[in-house]
Amino acid sequence: ARAKLLKALLKQVPDCKFFAVGDDWQSVYRFAGADIDLFTSFPAHFGVTATNQLTVTFRSNTGISNVASRFIQRNPKQLKKSIVAQDKDEKAVVVLRRYPSAARQEEQCFAVLSEIAEYKEAGRRKRPTVFLLARYWHQCPAQFEQWRDRFKATFDLSFKTVHSSKGLEADYVVVLG
Repeated sequence: ARAKLLKALLKQVPDCKFFAVGDDWQSVYRFAGADIDLFTSFPAHFGVTATNQLTVTFRSNTGISNVASRFIQRNPKQLKKSIVAQDKDEKAVVVLRRYPSAARQEEQCFAVLSEIAEYKEAGRRKRPTVFLLARYWHQCPAQFEQWRDRFKATFDLSFKTVHSSKGLEADYVVVLG
């Protein structure tokens, strides 16, 4: 609908210049009917264009950026690009832990939180932030409030859905499920 509105406005003023900023790698508006084709085939929809790719990330380090890039680019509809992270850290930035059941998930999650509590970063001035992320609110671990009380002297612990965490940052992120 938004694309149709823009096309209608452009049709009314043929000499109009249209400036757009978008990212085909972020599908947060898919639920509202956004279509990745509007980004990947932008000239076909809106005419002659100049494209400037922003390829430097300041949000993620190299390890996270590399994992995310490989995952996203497995979708053949995505535009191919090389992302360079300002932070060159690659060591143990993404750790996967498998578990056979929900009960074991809580054990693994507590173990990870305990590891974070024991890790002391040199020169850290503020308490670290830790997000537990899940797809739905009802997936919040039953032990969450106990964990928050237990670790409150060491870090700030929050539970969020993946959707509600959009645009936020934390020092550590544990993705459940």
